[in-house]
Amino acid sequence: MHKVIKTLAVLGFAIVAVNSWAATSIEGMVKDASGKPVSGADVKIWPLAGTWTKIVKTDANGHYSYDGVAPGTKYVVTLIVHSKVEWSYSNIMPKYGSATQVNFDLKKTTATAPGAEGKKVKPK
Repeated sequence: MHKVIKTLAVLGFAIVAVNSWAATSIEGMVKDASGKPVSGADVKIWPLAGTWTKIVKTDANGHYSYDGVAPGTKYVVTLIVHSKVEWSYSNIMPKYGSATQVNFDLKKTTATAPGAEGKKVKPK
């Protein structure tokens, strides 16, 4: 009986540890002012309270994806087109079990991300 309790305790701890460390993703689409996909744009992603930065490029369909984010952590997601920052979100929080969608539509000069507020960055 004592072995069974120890085994269940270890198993329970392992499940909690896996759920805590499981990564999820941030992904989305980037469209230009005419509604066409933007290929080769940079999407910069980093944790709000972190020290690393990841830059991913959009593909020919304007899609990007990064799988190395932790659920429950706040991230900044910034769109850079031709070396110019177009839009930035500072409060993206991925959830466990599904990709968090962050889309950028330059035609509408808006972007969409559930539960986050973004801002259009004005040129200096």
